[in-house]
Formats: sequence, C-alpha cells, structure tokens
Amino acid sequence: MEMLRDLLPVAAIAVVLVTMAMVDVFIIGEPLRIISTVPMLLVLVLWGAATIRTRSASNAR
Repeated sequence: MEMLRDLLPVAAIAVVLVTMAMVDVFIIGEPLRIISTVPMLLVLVLWGAATIRTRSASNAR
C-alpha cells in the first residue's frame, strides 16, 4: 500500500498529461501536438521505475 502512495504523484501527472493530449486531439483538432507529451511521459515512466526500484530495495533490507 505504501508503494501505491509513493506512485500517486506520478499517476496524477500522467492523468493531466493524457487529458491535455486529448484536449489537443478532440477539441483543438491538432493530433500532431500529442507528440509533445512523449518526453514528459518518458520522464514519468523513469520516475515511476526509480520509485519502485528504490522502494523495493529498501524493503529487501
């Protein structure tokens, strides 16, 4: 349960990014702007992976 709490900021930012991308596609009508979210999503994936790895390493001790 504690790991899920640590990943909550990552999930919240991911929801905001996906929402922004969907606004670009469906409301503004520019699907190519979705490409701008790729670097931010990559950072979120790395952040989440680092959080999981750090938390599992500290639990193993």
